[in-house]
Order: sequence, then structure tokens, then C-alpha cells
Amino acid sequence: MNLKFKRVVAFVPLRYEDLNITLFYGSNSNRSFPVGYCVVPGFYQGRKKTVHRTTVVEARGLPYAISGVGLAVELAAKYKLKRCDGDGGCTYSKPKAMVVAADVRLDASGYKDSNNPLRLH
Repeated sequence: MNLKFKRVVAFVPLRYEDLNITLFYGSNSNRSFPVGYCVVPGFYQGRKKTVHRTTVVEARGLPYAISGVGLAVELAAKYKLKRCDGDGGCTYSKPKAMVVAADVRLDASGYKDSNNPLRLH
């Protein structure tokens, strides 16, 4: 899984804590049966910067042979905003929680059906 974090309009840098990625069997509205999980280490993202991370999330127990399957992808993380004053001193805000998700269709071989990027929101 290739992750791209893009900040177009951003005035302050961010520090992400560990990102938790969970795959659920079925649609996004019914996230009751997790089938895969991984953790991406936290990172720093500067102002108006794009950060790329690559990871593997292995799903277990899915019936791919039934002409594809639907999954919900959920990304949960905490982030802190970096605040700097005019004297050069910088501090981070309290951690803020974020959860984004999307549905994805897999083909019979277990790969994503579409070549389009998956946008989590």
C-alpha cells in the first residue's frame, strides 16, 4: 500500500504519531469484522509538503475466488501542530485524533479493482 499525505494549504508543520491501518470485510458502514492490520511509524510533515510511505497490510480469511470482495480501509492517527513564536521557540499542540476511511473493491486475485488512487475521507 502506497500512502501519500499531501498538504496544499498548510501554514504550520505537523508531527504524526503512529498510523494504524485496519482492513474490514464489507463496506465502510459495517466495520465489524477486521481482517488485516498494520502500523506505520509516525513522521514529521513540513508546510505544504508531500510525504510518501509504503507498507503491506495482509488480509486473512477473505473469499477472493468469489469474483472479488469489498473491503473498508480505515486509517486512525493522532497528530500535533507545530507552533513557533517570533523569538524562535517552537512547541507542539496537544494531540488531535483523526480517523479516515474508504471502501475498496478487490478482484479475484486480491488486487484493487481500479487503477485510480483511493482517497480516504
